[in-house]
Parts: sequence; structure tokens; C-alpha cells
Amino acid sequence: MDKTKRRDVAIKILSVFLAFLLWLYVTSEQDPETGIEISNVPVKLVNVEALSKNSLVLLGNPDGYTIKITVKGRTSKVVNLKPYEFTAEANMATSYVAKGKNSIPVEIKDWPKDIEIPNQGFYINVELDELNERNFKVSLQTDIKTKEGYAAMPAEYKPEEVVIKGAAKYIGSINSVIAKVQAEGATSDIVTSVPIQVLDKNGGQITELEVLPKTIDVVIPVKKSKEVPVNIKTTGFLPNGVHLKSITPSPDKVSIIGDDNVINNIKSIDTFPIDLNGISSNAVRTTKLNIPKGITLINSSDTINANINVEVTTSRQFNVPVNYSNLPSDLTAEPLANNVVVTLYGHESVLNDISPGDLSATIDLSSAPADGGEFEYAPNITTPPSVEIKDVNPSKIKVRISKKQ
Repeated sequence: MDKTKRRDVAIKILSVFLAFLLWLYVTSEQDPETGIEISNVPVKLVNVEALSKNSLVLLGNPDGYTIKITVKGRTSKVVNLKPYEFTAEANMATSYVAKGKNSIPVEIKDWPKDIEIPNQGFYINVELDELNERNFKVSLQTDIKTKEGYAAMPAEYKPEEVVIKGAAKYIGSINSVIAKVQAEGATSDIVTSVPIQVLDKNGGQITELEVLPKTIDVVIPVKKSKEVPVNIKTTGFLPNGVHLKSITPSPDKVSIIGDDNVINNIKSIDTFPIDLNGISSNAVRTTKLNIPKGITLINSSDTINANINVEVTTSRQFNVPVNYSNLPSDLTAEPLANNVVVTLYGHESVLNDISPGDLSATIDLSSAPADGGEFEYAPNITTPPSVEIKDVNPSKIKVRISKKQ
């Protein structure tokens, strides 16, 4: 019996061994060991912040690094491998780095079971630049469209300056640092926070830089507005013989903004007085607007030009023919002078518009003596309005009166 049992055990062991050999044979034939290349295995950069201790910064996208690895294993294990099944890291704190291109070793930290990676000598090339930090003024760009009857006042924002950190290459390409605010149909104050944009000379955004802070706080007051005329105030007097023809402001209207209870009472905006003393010809004087408290100008300056037009008071002579009237029918009259010289006094522009035909000199002979003779009569001078008669020469004219034959 013992012999028989021993023989059975031996047969069983031999069967297992033969089965194992058979399995090895089948496996090697049906699922052989092979090696394949896995591309685009992502590499995670760790301890990137350590670069700043050496005043360095990474150029480019830190998530854009990959390596190619060769793995070995059974065909069934390796044929469907994906890049994301491997964990690869490059430690930026354990390598000597400097400005420019650097070769950084990559360590495979994790991979699928039953897979062999025969070669661990992997590297990535990274480019580093000097880490710079500069302060930049922020330019606020506003596009505010208010409802009719309202207007936006100048914006206030904080901070007006930001700190920008990053690679010297990108810092050097900064052309402007801006923030934009837009609104449509505004009727009340605009209070908002807007992001900072860092732009190059072509207007493209530079996204590789760190901006501190990332946003600014903006307040844009929106108030009631209206347009009112400019009223010029004067002081002093023009010289004798000089007349103020007109004085007009340029611009003649301004737009104002303010609280309802203030702006509703404003009908016009006065200027500070313009001194008229010594002005003897047309002139332009610049003066400031006297802006009431609580009122702000919009889209215009607080100074205006006053266009002062003056004219002198002068005299002009006219040769006027003498006529007579109301002579009794039985008498004849013969003036011994047919014309008088009339000197008029008035504004130059008025005198320039007068012609001799606008004047008349008439002698009333209704009281002429019936027995005739020579008599002196003062002619009645008729002139256009707005002038004065300064002189008539001769002041009297001799007229010979005779009876009709």
C-alpha cells in the first residue's frame, strides 16, 4: 500500500509539472513577451516655486511636457497601455538650473503592474528666464452709455498701480496695463471690480505674468445732466467814443452734471467778469466759468473765449440838396444855395450804411412875404434814426422871393 501511495503521489507531481511546462509553452506561443514604445507620457513639474529662490521663472506652459518610454511585458498587458497610466515627475528643486535651456531628469513614479521599464534615464528640456518684478500704472478705459438726461462723471479706481511678476522676456514686452468698464443705459452710480489686462504692442494679452492684485475697484458717478447757455459778465467801461457792438462766448453752451436738487435750479453758467477798460478794437478775451458748488462740467473745459466786437463813434459829412415847400402860388422862390453839408455823428457801422439819398433838407416857405425880397431860412434836416446832426453848413440859406409876373 505504501508503495502504491508513493507511486500515486509521484504521478500527481509529475502531472502538475507537465501541466506547468505545457502552460509555459502555450503562454510563450500565444502571449509572448514584447516591448513597445509609449509616446506623450505627461510629465508633472514639481517644486516649480523653488525656482524663485534663484530669481528664475519657467518659460512656457508647465503642463506641456511629455516623454517617450519603452516598456516590456506580455503582449496582452502592453498592447493597450495609455500614456495617462504612467506617473512621471521632474523635480525642479533637485537639479542645478540657470537662465536658458536646462535638461531636467524625469522619474517614473508609478506604472501598471506586470510591466517592466528597462531604462530610467529620461530627461526634459525646460527654458528658464530671470524673474522680474515691476510696478505699472493702470489705464482705465470706459465705455459708458447713459440714459438720456444723465451723464457719467470721471471714474475713480483703486489701486491705480499694480505689481507684475514674471519672466524678463514677458515683462519687457508689456506695452500697456489696462482695465475696461462698459455699461448701457446707466442712471445710477456704477460700482464694480474689473480684471487687469496686460497687453503687448499689438494689443494681445500676455497671460504668462502674475498680476497683483488681479482686479481693481471702480466707481463711476452717474448724475442728472443738461445743457445750459454761458452768460458773460463784464466789469469796467470802454473808452470814450467806443461802443460795444456784441460780446459772444465760445462755446456758447456747456453741459453740466450734478444732483437733481442742484441742477434743476441752474439756468445758465456765468463767467468771471471780463474787464472792458482799454478795449478800443475787436478783441478776444479768455476767462473761466464760475461753476456753482455741486455742479461739474462734462466734455468741456472750464475756460471760454469771449469774442468782443466794438465800434467807434465817429462823424461823416453828406452833401444834401435843398428843397422848399409850401410856397404861396403867387410867389416864386430862388435859393441862393442849392446844397448844404450835413455832418452826422454816430456809430461807424450805422454811418457806413447811410447814403446821401437817405437825408433831406427842406425849407418851409409858407410864411414868405407877399411883397418879396431876400430872406434867410434854416433848412429842416431829416436823417435816419440812431444818428445825431453834428453840423449843417450853411446853417441858413438865402432865398430870393418874387411875385409872379
